[in-house]
Amino acid sequence: MERLRGLLDNADYAIFDFDGTLYPGLFIFDLTKKVFERRDSAAKLAELLGIANEYKSGRVVEAYCSFLELLKGERVDTFREEAENLMHMHFNFADKVIDELKHRYGMKVYVISITSDFIGEAARKHFGFDRVFAVPYLYEGSGKDAEFNGKSGIRIDRPELMKAGMLSELRKEERGDYVSFFDSKDDAAISASSILSVAINPREESVKADLVIRSAEPWMDLRKLL
Repeated sequence: MERLRGLLDNADYAIFDFDGTLYPGLFIFDLTKKVFERRDSAAKLAELLGIANEYKSGRVVEAYCSFLELLKGERVDTFREEAENLMHMHFNFADKVIDELKHRYGMKVYVISITSDFIGEAARKHFGFDRVFAVPYLYEGSGKDAEFNGKSGIRIDRPELMKAGMLSELRKEERGDYVSFFDSKDDAAISASSILSVAINPREESVKADLVIRSAEPWMDLRKLL
């Protein structure tokens, strides 16, 4: 425990993955499901389920592009509002860990995730992140008339490559030591460069980390160690 606290004392900032790490599932899937269920859109829900199955099968790039197409024509404001509402229903102890890192250890806090930028912004507001690196979802129109156009502002690629690119962007402005919190091998480039890597309920048994926490309440257990 003393070694853990010593590493935290020496770290300048922390990097968090979002889906599977801070949020126990796939946030954008749960959010979109809620929107379509409220609208009672059986066809959209069936398409969403098909995309989820494609994602689980390992066809991540194809699933991501299909999801962007699924959102085409949807009101941006609807999804932004739902993201903010859903953000307040979870994260029992993750927010407390982040507060500890910010105020007790003096760290800046960042997110690197392949979730959407509007979810990233909701997370930034909720947790007080210094910055969130996420995928920009493009839209047409403005204000309440803005609608997703089925495209993204960056190339959709394998998650590990997209996250590595985001890390490179962050490292242009933050050159100190950092700690990382993640849940899968997709974050290997980030965790490998950190002075302390913490795997939160990792999806793969082969995930390498300095500290692995497997628990129904991993953030509560982590907070006890701080």
